[in-house]
Amino acid sequence: MKKRPIAKTLAKYLAALTSLALCPSLFSTGALAKDVSLRVGEEAVWVAIDQQLNETHASQLGLVFNSDDDINIVSGGLFATGQREQFSGRLGAKVYYADLDGDNGYGISLGGDLVFAVLPQLDIISGLYFGPSSISFSDVDRYEEWFIKARYQMFESGALTGGYGTLALKPDDGKDVKVDDGFFVEMSLRF
Repeated sequence: MKKRPIAKTLAKYLAALTSLALCPSLFSTGALAKDVSLRVGEEAVWVAIDQQLNETHASQLGLVFNSDDDINIVSGGLFATGQREQFSGRLGAKVYYADLDGDNGYGISLGGDLVFAVLPQLDIISGLYFGPSSISFSDVDRYEEWFIKARYQMFESGALTGGYGTLALKPDDGKDVKVDDGFFVEMSLRF
């Protein structure tokens, strides 16, 4: 099996993600903010662009890159958002395509994120997404993602986050593939 250079592969996916983010049909052109996040975990690098479409809906484009196992996942999601007292969150679905070093598949994962505002600058965030075999196709049988993290708002347009999480896929051959599992740090910028 031939390994692709990490920088070249990452650059290709970042270019594709940037092109999608600039597509006006995916994001509104209004004055609502976009968040760009870079997350570095023990096994993978994550890039996400989150857009609040209006007061009650949001979208996300994402890329997960694991160079050790030659795994790439591209996803896009739509969510309903809301807030109650100190809690806010989103519920919805992510559509994903996974390249698992020879096994390729796609599907839908359902779930959401819950944010608890501990202090004005400090949030605790948890998330859970699950895509069972009934909505996973091709060589992928299941998608599982969960995380818990603490986010500190350093500036109005910048935040630092640390946490723990897992992203695992189950190909048709039955063995679980851990795309990322462990502690991570994340930086988010708002534009």
